[in-house]
Amino acid sequence: MTTKPLTPEQVATLAQASGLLVSADDLPEVTVRVNAFLDGLAPLDGLPLDSVQPIPALPHPEKTG
Repeated sequence: MTTKPLTPEQVATLAQASGLLVSADDLPEVTVRVNAFLDGLAPLDGLPLDSVQPIPALPHPEKTG
């Protein structure tokens, strides 16, 4: 992970702000999972998105109709 991992207190604050209920017993596991998720997304930070034209996501043709 390129940034400092979130603390359980930070994860609890984010959960509360999002309206999610995370028990004190579950908080350590949720913290590990949130940090793993952020770590997995870290490679996307290096993508040259400033040179790509944004397009809307369209449903797959087979799933419409």
